[in-house]
Amino acid sequence: MKEMMTAKDRWLAAMTMRPVDRIPVWAKLGSSYPKYQREPFKNMSILKLQQYVGSDRHEWILPSGRIEFKNGAGMEKSNENGDITIKYITKYGTCVNRRKIDPETESMHPTDMCIKTLEDIKIMTEWYNSSEFVFDKDANDIAKARYAECGQDAVVSEVVVETPFMYYLEYLAGIAEGHILLADYEDEIEALFEAEDRWCQKRVQNEVEHSPADILYIEENTSTTTLSPTQFRKYCVPYLEKYTKMMQDADKLVAYHMCGHLKLLLSDLNQLPNQAQEAFTPPPFGAATLIEGRAECPGKCLIGGCGAGQWVMDDPDKIIAYIEEQLSRLPHHRGIVLTSAGVMPPGCSPETIRQVFDWVKQYPNRN
Repeated sequence: MKEMMTAKDRWLAAMTMRPVDRIPVWAKLGSSYPKYQREPFKNMSILKLQQYVGSDRHEWILPSGRIEFKNGAGMEKSNENGDITIKYITKYGTCVNRRKIDPETESMHPTDMCIKTLEDIKIMTEWYNSSEFVFDKDANDIAKARYAECGQDAVVSEVVVETPFMYYLEYLAGIAEGHILLADYEDEIEALFEAEDRWCQKRVQNEVEHSPADILYIEENTSTTTLSPTQFRKYCVPYLEKYTKMMQDADKLVAYHMCGHLKLLLSDLNQLPNQAQEAFTPPPFGAATLIEGRAECPGKCLIGGCGAGQWVMDDPDKIIAYIEEQLSRLPHHRGIVLTSAGVMPPGCSPETIRQVFDWVKQYPNRN
């Protein structure tokens, strides 16, 4: 089939549920992916690997801002051989967060949360009230240069924000302790969320005014393994609606990165105003298939649909059979970007990815 659209045009059409010349494909290759491959792939750049497998590239830029402080607040960061320490400093005290970069996957994981007590809640509330995200021209110039460099060869995205509750669970308090603290100190935690929200709104406003990105992401990492549907509706939906409206008022496309179990949230997600759900992860690591996602969210672009559980087989025939079964049962193929959902497992070879993508590109696309 002759390709008539550029990678960027194909992505933007899929994001807005418009017809495409073929189903877009995106290989989400993490930075550690090449080192697990044999030659010649082992020494290839991510860009060269994307080109080899035939991916419709999706590139990232960094925010166009920095944090400024008042009232004696501040932040100190250090990284010693992958051991990251972040100190949140206020006039009332300091909270410390520790994270670890795994050398094998080059991914970052929190190891010690900064909120453990009522006093910590008050310190972090003060920190958010005493800090602000402001425009940084140098950062913006870098983002614009990177955007221009990509041209029509890639869609360009930026991660802007995460809602207060999800960031609190992921990075400030942790899942178990976070839920316990919320039960014991609901008023104080909600005051923290309000302070986080003011901070987040400033960051969103800065990016909608200055970011050149085609797509702005709210990086929620939502999963009903970490929160309940009731909590999602109470603590996440109002902020998602607020931030999305701010972005869309500036004519930006909005994607939610939610990479966990979403089956119990599909009807809620359908009511939200974003254009796309990204890292839409099927079983065994997620909970909803493309078929279920399309049935419950008929107007959303679904970016994902074939997860690590399928790709790690490294068997193109089995992967293609899974994808074909899903695609054949969809009412149409508008608003589908086929990816590995989460990052591509290193156990799946570039040759397999390329063979699967070549098959998808020839698949009879129903617009």
